[in-house]
Order: sequence, then C-alpha cells, then structure tokens
Amino acid sequence: MCACVQVPPYMLGERPTPLHGGSGSPSFRQVPFISIHNRVESGIGVRKQLRKYLKASSSTQQIVAQMHLQQATTCVSVIQSHEIAQTCFDTFFQHMKVYNETVGQKHIQASKAFLEMIIPFEKPKKLKKWTRDTYQLVQKCVQDVTLLEKRMEKANSRLQKANEDLVHRTSVYKANEATFQMQPNVAEVVKSYQLAKGRLTNAENEQEQAQELYEDTKNQLFAAIERRDQIVEEAAEHSQSVEEDRLDTMLIVLKQYVETKTAILHAEIEALSGMQQLLKEMERKSVIQQFIVDSMQPQLTHRHAKALYLLDWHDMWRTQDEAKKLEEPAELLNITTSAHDTAKLKAAGISINDAEVIKDFVLSCFVEPERSILRKAISSRHRNRFSERSSVGMYQVELVRRIILSCLHHQRAHSLELSVEGYSQLASAMTLLLNACVDNNDTKATLHIMNMAQTFYRHASLDHTYKKKKEYLHTALQMHSIWSVPQYWGNALLLSIGEELSKQPTTSVWFLLSDRERTQQVLRVHHLVFGQVSSFMYNLFSFGFSSKQVLQYVQNVAFAYELGEEQRIALLASVQSFKKQGSKKECLMENRLAIQFSSKTLADWTTLCGVMTDEFKLRPLTPAANSYTESKSQMVEPCSGNYKNDFERSNLTNGVDSRGIEGDSSGENWEDLFGPTLSDNVVPSNRPVKTKRRGSHKFQSELRHNTTLNPSTDRFQPFRDSPTEPNSTADNTGSSINPPPDFQKTSKRSSRARSETAIRYNLNDHSIPSNNEIAQMAARLKQRRETSSGMETMSTAHYATNPRSIQRARQQMDPKVTSKLSHERDIWSILMSLDLAKRSSGEQNPQTSSEEKDTATLIVGSKGSGKTSLLATLKGSSKVDDIKPTTALDYVNVRLKRAGKVPVAHIWELATTQCIEGMIRIPLSTERVLNSGIIVTVDLSFPGNVVPYLAYYLPLLYRVVDEIIKKKEKNPNDKIAIDRLRQEAATRFGRAHQDRNDVTLFPVPLLIVGNKYDVFRDEDSVKRKGINQAIRYLAHMYGATVLFTSTKDKAFHTLFRSIMKSFVFQSASGKVTKEVDSARPLFVPVGSDSFAEIGEPKAFKRTAYTKDQHQQRANQWRRVAAEYYTPSDSVKEIIESELESGIRTAEEIEKFPEPMIDQMRARKTMELQRYRENRKKLALKKTRQ
Repeated sequence: MCACVQVPPYMLGERPTPLHGGSGSPSFRQVPFISIHNRVESGIGVRKQLRKYLKASSSTQQIVAQMHLQQATTCVSVIQSHEIAQTCFDTFFQHMKVYNETVGQKHIQASKAFLEMIIPFEKPKKLKKWTRDTYQLVQKCVQDVTLLEKRMEKANSRLQKANEDLVHRTSVYKANEATFQMQPNVAEVVKSYQLAKGRLTNAENEQEQAQELYEDTKNQLFAAIERRDQIVEEAAEHSQSVEEDRLDTMLIVLKQYVETKTAILHAEIEALSGMQQLLKEMERKSVIQQFIVDSMQPQLTHRHAKALYLLDWHDMWRTQDEAKKLEEPAELLNITTSAHDTAKLKAAGISINDAEVIKDFVLSCFVEPERSILRKAISSRHRNRFSERSSVGMYQVELVRRIILSCLHHQRAHSLELSVEGYSQLASAMTLLLNACVDNNDTKATLHIMNMAQTFYRHASLDHTYKKKKEYLHTALQMHSIWSVPQYWGNALLLSIGEELSKQPTTSVWFLLSDRERTQQVLRVHHLVFGQVSSFMYNLFSFGFSSKQVLQYVQNVAFAYELGEEQRIALLASVQSFKKQGSKKECLMENRLAIQFSSKTLADWTTLCGVMTDEFKLRPLTPAANSYTESKSQMVEPCSGNYKNDFERSNLTNGVDSRGIEGDSSGENWEDLFGPTLSDNVVPSNRPVKTKRRGSHKFQSELRHNTTLNPSTDRFQPFRDSPTEPNSTADNTGSSINPPPDFQKTSKRSSRARSETAIRYNLNDHSIPSNNEIAQMAARLKQRRETSSGMETMSTAHYATNPRSIQRARQQMDPKVTSKLSHERDIWSILMSLDLAKRSSGEQNPQTSSEEKDTATLIVGSKGSGKTSLLATLKGSSKVDDIKPTTALDYVNVRLKRAGKVPVAHIWELATTQCIEGMIRIPLSTERVLNSGIIVTVDLSFPGNVVPYLAYYLPLLYRVVDEIIKKKEKNPNDKIAIDRLRQEAATRFGRAHQDRNDVTLFPVPLLIVGNKYDVFRDEDSVKRKGINQAIRYLAHMYGATVLFTSTKDKAFHTLFRSIMKSFVFQSASGKVTKEVDSARPLFVPVGSDSFAEIGEPKAFKRTAYTKDQHQQRANQWRRVAAEYYTPSDSVKEIIESELESGIRTAEEIEKFPEPMIDQMRARKTMELQRYRENRKKLALKKTRQ
C-alpha cells in the first residue's frame, strides 16, 4: 500500500512509522476523520497559546532577575559597605547579597530556558498547511465516491432495462421463429421473423454494453472507496502521530518548566534557610567585639625593649664566644702539630693522640664510619672505656665534649645508622656526657645532643620477627633527668636564638639606626624567636611533656620575649592543634608531671652580664630522699640497663676483643690518655647531698645565698641576676672587655625591670590559659594600643627602656573592659577573625593584596636533596658549602626590601625523620593554610629515588592538606575563603584546559624542585628523558610546577631566585617559557603541560583509573622509572618506617591507656551521637510539617 498522504512536520523530529496491522491498542481509526481533524486543529491552538505563555514567562523572569541583581549591586552592597566588617551582620548582608545574586542568576537562567522551550512550538504554519491539505484530500476522495455512486445507479438502471428488453425480444423472437417454421413462404411472416431477429440482436448488444458499463462503474467505485479508506486511514495515523508528538513535546516542555521553577524555589529556599540559621546565631556582642578587633593593629604592638636588650646581649655573647674559640684549635677534627694547637691542647689537659682516640670511638659506633678524619691508626682497646662510669671525669673537659660533638656532626653528613653494639656504647657515652653538661652548665652541648638524638638510629627486630624498625638514639636518652630541668629549656632557647642571630649579625648597634630600621630589627628578632619557639614545641612534646606544660612554656616565653600578640596567639593555636604521635611511658610521664615552667625558669638577658646565677644552673629534679650520686646513677642506668642484655653483653665483649687486634701496636694505657690533669678538670658539685623541696623557704634561702662559679673561668656562662658587672678576664691576646659606666646603669635598670616583669608574669606561671583568659589577652592587646596612643608625649627612648613606666601605665587601664571581653569571644574566634580581616582587606585592594600578605611555605623532600642549600641560595647567602643537615623542623623567614608594609614569607623546612605526617600539620595549620604553599625537593644525583619519593610525598601531602581544608570548611565563615582557594587553583591550572577533568588539583600552590641538575645532565639521554616524563606526569596530575636547578652552578641562580620569590610571596611571576627538552633543565609551569604531550607508559590506560586513585596512577610510573634506575634501600626504609609508626601508634595507645582521657573521649563521642540523633529527629519533624 503506497503512501498517499504526506508526512506531517513533527516538533521532536522523525517518529517511527506506525504498525500497519496496529498494535492492538485503541487508535484514531475508531474516530471519524472530522473529529480527528477538529482535534488536530484544537491541538494547534493549544500549541499557539502555550507558546505565548512561555514567552510571557520568559519576559517576567527577565524582569525579576534584573530587580534582584539591581538590589544586590545597589541596596545590599551599600548596606554592607557601611556595616562593621567581618561580623555576623556583615555576614548576613553578604548572604543577602548572595541570595539576590543567586536568585537573579536563577531567574536569568529560567528566562533563557523558557525561550529555549518555545523553539519546538515555532512555525506552526507548516502543520496548518498539512492539516488543510490532508482535509482537502479526504474531501476530494469522498466526492469521488459520491459521484461514482450516482454513476453506479445509472448503470444499474440501464442494465435492468436492457435485461427486461432482452427477455421481451427473446420471447417475441421465439414466437416469430415458430410461425416462420410453420409458414416459411409467407412474406409477412418472413418479414416479422427478420424484424424480431434484428431487434433481438440489438437487445443483446444493449445488454452487453449495459453489463460492461456496470462492471466498469462498479470497479471504479470500489477503487474510489478503497482510496478513500486508505487516505482516511493514513490521515488518521498521521494525525494521531501529530497529536502524540504534540503531547510528548508539551510533556517535556512542561517538565522542564516545572523543574526550572522548582530549581528557582530550591535555590531561594536554600539561601533563605542559610539566612535563617544566621539569624539564630546573630548577637550584638560579637559585633561590638569584632569592631574592637578590627581596630587593633598587631604589627604596631611589637615592643622594642627586650628585643633591643637581646641584640646587646648577642653582641657581648658573640664577642665572648669568639674569644673562647681562640683558646681552642681552629679545626677540632684536624688538629695539627703546630705550636699553637699543641699549646691549646696542653692547656685543656689532652693531647693529639687523645683526640684521635675520641674520634676512633665515635666512628666505631657506626655501620659505615667516615674514617677520613683519622690521622693515624688507633688502638681499639680503649673504645669500651668511654661508656664506663670510671671515665666520668673525662667528660668534664669541655674540649673533649666539643671534639665528640664535632665528630658526630661530621659523621651525620655521611651515615646515620649505628651498629647494635655502637648504639649501646654511644647511648651510655651520651648519658655520661649529659651528666658532665649538668655539672658544667654546658647548655650548648646539651642542645646539640638533643638535636642529634633524633637523627642517629639502629635497626632493631620487631617482636622476634625478621621485620626491623628504626630505633633512634632519642629513645635511650629521653629518660635523662636533664630534660626535666625547666632552666635548661630557657637557656637552650636563648642559646639557639643567639646562634640564629649570629648567622646574620647586625652591622651597627641598634641605637645608631633610624626609627624604621630599628623597627625592622625588632620584627626580625621577634620572627626569629617565633621560629625557634615553634621548633622547641616539637622537642617538648617528643620528650614527654604534656600539652598543659607546653602551653605554660609557650605562654611564659611569649611574655618574656615580648612577642607580638598575633605571634603569641599563633603559638598557642599550634599547641592546641598539635597531635602527639603515640603516648609515652608512664614512668616518663610521672617524671615530668611535676615540672612547672614559670617566668623564673627563663634566662634574663636584660642584665647583660656573663655570669650565671645558681637559679639558672642545670639542676635535675630528683626525689628528696635521693642523693646527687643516686641521681647520677639513675641517668646512666637507662642506657646500660635497657640495651645491654646477656646476648648483647656477650657480643659486646667479643667485639672489644676483636677491636684490640685491629688497632696499631701503640702501647698506651687508659690511665695515660687525657693526661694527668684529668682529675683537675672535674668540676666539683656545689649542690647538697640531699636535695630540698624546691617550694620550701629554706631551699629558696639557700638558693639565693649560693655562690656562683668563678667568673675567671673560661666556661661560657651567659646569665647572671646581679645588677653589677663582674671583673672581665683577658683573652689570649691580652685584651679585656670592660663595660662602660652607662652600661652599669642600664644593667641596674634592667634588673628592676626584670623584677617587675616577674611580678607581672608569675600570676600565670602554673596555669593553663582558659578561653576567658585568652580573650583577656586579646583585650589587653587592644588596651596597649589605646594606651600607647595616649602616651605619645613621652620620650620614645625612655618609654622603650623603662619597664616601670609601662607597668604604671598598664595599671591605669580600666579593668572593666577586660572583664567584659573575657566572656564574649575566645582566642580561636579572634584568630579566625584576624585571618578573615586580612583576606577582606586583600579583596578590597586586589592590586596590592598579593604583594602585602604574609605567607607560609613548607619545604619537604628526600634526605640530602639540598633543601637548606636552596634556602641559602634564595637568601643570597655566600656560605652554601658550610650548611649543616636539618634536624626535625627548622624555620626561617624572608622579607622584601621595599617601602611600606614589608611582607614576610615564613618558611618551614622539614627534615627526613620520624613522624613526617604529624610534623607537616604544624606549619600547614588551619590558620595558615589559606596563604600557604608547598615545595617538594628531589635529589637528581640519585635518579632512582626521584619518582618513588614523589609517589610517596605527593599523595601524603594531598591527603593532609585535604583533611585540613575540610576541617576548616566546616566553619561557615571560612567556606567562602575555601571556595576562593579552590577557584584560584583552577585558575592557575586553566579552566578551559583539556585535562581539567582528569587531574586532582592541589588547593595550595605546589612546586617540585629537582636539585643537583649539574650531575643529572651527565646521565644517559634516554634514561633522562624517561625520568623527565615521569616527573612531568606526576606534577601535571596534581597541578604542580616543575623546576630543575643546581646550587653549585651559578648560571641557574637567577631563574631559581625569580621563581622562588614569586612562589613564596605568592605574587604574579613574569613571562616564563616552558622548557621540556631533555638536553636542558626542565621547567614546566602549572597548567602548561598536558597528558597528550607527556605520553603514557606501555600497557597503561588512563581511563582504567579515576582521578582520585592517585597512588595507583603513581605506581605505574614508579615501575617505569625502576626499569631505568634501581631505587636505593633508603626509600623503602622511610616508607616502611612511616607505615610502622602508624601501626605502632595504635598499638601503644592500646598498650598505655589513659583512663581520664579515654573517659573524656567516650563522653564526647556519646554527646556527638546524641547531637546527630536530635538533628535527625528535628529534620524529620520539619519534613512532616
């Protein structure tokens, strides 16, 4: 059956041809065509009216959108500009602005969507024409059938008449024929017969014609009826398709219409619910408090007095230290036989051979000793004597301690692993050395031992299995009683500050500087103190001190050194956020629980004298019933008792016997070593046999009347409480250091200032600051600024150096302000508000915010990759070759030299040691993550370790940063800042980048620096290209910048310093060119590379892994890199030690339970569970209403 009706125009495109036999369901065949035609005409009318409605709705949505956007840009913005910034009202108006912008954008989208919905309803004339043509075709077919029906009636009448005439003519013919047969010769009969015959013939012809006409007319009628039925059927089917197409189109459009309107309502309800939640939390007190915090200027609250005193003390201490170094050989590890070195050794009571014996003992403790420092072969029979108690007098010689530490520093740069016997011997020797440090008040040697104890290690079996772990020297020394001396931590901090100041000494005294230069010097000192205190926090936690004790220490240090309030708040926040890796032993905790850090435990450098009083000597805290001798025996026992079991004793004895054969044939005896003056160098203890309780009046009385050490000795003693200056001693050249008369007056005034400071700080010596007290601290910052503005008429020099005037001014402040502010906001809210205020000021001044904000940068990387050398190159230091390895977490800061506010880049350098994940969280805290960046350094001189290190560090850093950001994102005030941080990361990478959906961008800037390129460029070109390809892939996977450089080749310094400057200060860098040629150093800025250009390893499909499967994708490239270079065992050890530390931490938590902490944690867990259940019930109740 051919199609006679044209296919109608559909709104949704071509539709499937209807089944000829029908599907069995009701169809338009059962409906008259006229009704079908009327239905199609009505559908066209509905379509036209719906088009008008959608067009009017689009215009309405456009008008509403313009109204909302106009309100957001004019009314709400003006209201917000006049409101107090960073308050709950400001946040509410900001949400109101976001509400209007969101609703306005939704209405604009709805207007566009309605216009797109109109498109299917456009051009209805085509369907009207098809309907009209189809109707006319059907009408024509009906008319043809009617005409043929009339013809059929005529043909039927003619046929009936012909049949009747034929019957009549046949009967007449038969009658004439019978007559003709009877009378054939009668003329009339013949004529009648012939006439009847002729008429019969005519009747037959007529009947045949009538029959033929009848048949033709009948066939034509049948064909016309068939055509009419066919056309009507096709028209009905097409009309049904048209109606179905209209209904389907309208159904889709109406669904889109409802969904669009629902999206608008949902967006409006969501925005209004957020505003409703804000209304419940809004209060006027926080607004008033925020206005007070906004008016504070922390950079102007840095007090100068203590910092300037510290600079004066450092000048004197450095002079004394340099004079002291003149009395020792220039190189302790390479002592010559010159007259000068021989005389200096003789004065100390040792010989060159003694120094060689010391070096031989230290090197014998290591698996891979660096024996290049030994001048000759030394007998090994004396090695075991260094760990015996009979040699305690040897360590009383300061030069012996200096040689041991110098040898350890030298060995530290080559190998860190100790042998099993060497670990025990070195632990015992370090214990004896620490005892000598206690006797001689040698804080400097103790500080170096503390740093190196977390570096040297031995491999120990784990639970009698073949699996081994690293056991650091810190484990053997952590029970020593010197760490329980509060004065040590104060002296060590001051000494470390002095060493840091010596790295960049001032060229002129502070009172000759201008006001601006003096302010810069004070800020430099405070930033330096801030970095050192951050490092000491980690050491305090590692030696078993509790958070309460560390908070005491940090609070007193911040007040004693007069740090800025923003620095003090940041330190307290770091203590709160620091998570201890595992729990310590109970005996260690009990030994440290009684320790209290007060202002008296911190050394006072403002007296500017070189004699240390008894108050600041290193006195271990021992029970009252034990004598000093018993205390010293307890110091040695942890090393000899814990690490010398029967098996190790036997091995140690065999080792000593074998070493006696290996040495040379020199026949010196132990008694002959270190000369006859050994007993003379032992410093006698001036402490009583039985210690008294430190809080008793008798003990305090004896403490005040104790005599100090002889000031004529050459031992370094930087502190003294006496306001008068002792007699200075002459150095080797005969020169002496005598203070001027004005200096003695300053010392007296400083002594009075110290007593006033003690009165002020002792109020909080033994207490942990609560939220109210921390709020009072923030309030005092505001009061200081207001008080300082009221005392501008006072002399600047007098105000900066007269603490009594400052104390008197503080006493005049209104105490009511503090009591009000203490109950309104805590320190964490104030810290968050300060951070938001900085970001708000950066948004209002986008041209200068990127250059003026302080930043935080963390540098991590493999051991020996040159992290410290890269920092020295950035600072332009000329002593790159004299850099020592980093211990734990180091801190430096870099400033820009320009007018106006000087931005500071705070840089933390993380050494490859234990607890890497825990130490990463210190600089990348929630307070600094918004302005932070990460630098990962790799050592290109060991190409086999590059890709495994990156595959280990990059997922670890991403996981830590993601956890910190998610934690910060829970605060509604920080949600906008976190979203902006992610948008900036997407902008750096490129929003239109072809790989934007296949990468996992770091929220913070990330830079991968490949150091020692001068060695890597000599490798095979094919292998070098493979390593470059792997590094580019891993960097592109996280959205990082790649830079190859070398600190040895000055040709790379210009580009490196330019890139590092723009990175650490997070400023816009100049135009740089991408460099991926394997013959040149690699430089790929973020977003300039692509997976298509990098390529993929064999049998690797990027679609097989999702973008969140970081480790799986990185392991593919690690296997490829292993085909070119085999990774060293150090990479596997570091990764395994970190995994073991996590398992060991969980085991230790279960092994050493804390009942109070566990109960508190269980209670908090139950409270959180009840809170979640109540929230669910409340949400369910709202949905039912």
